[in-house]
Amino acid sequence: MEHLLQRFNSVDAPEYTIGHNSLPLKDHVVDPGVTVDQTLKYSVHINQLVTKTESRIGLLFRCFLTRDMNMLRKAFITYICPPVEYASGV
Repeated sequence: MEHLLQRFNSVDAPEYTIGHNSLPLKDHVVDPGVTVDQTLKYSVHINQLVTKTESRIGLLFRCFLTRDMNMLRKAFITYICPPVEYASGV
């Protein structure tokens, strides 16, 4: 286990070690590409995903000069959908 979620304030925070190595406390962890916070919610992951998706959509419209709907649909399915659908459980 590489990181532990921080569930205590800094005064009450226990220190975990493996051998002589201290494990850092984190407020969120990334486990294969999915960010989970200390309350086991995905809000950090969702916010990161929305930001990345908005950026990719902007890039798609800047890079593709055509406004042909079939071409844009294929580009959307190729470049935008995979990160959104990854680990979505749909």
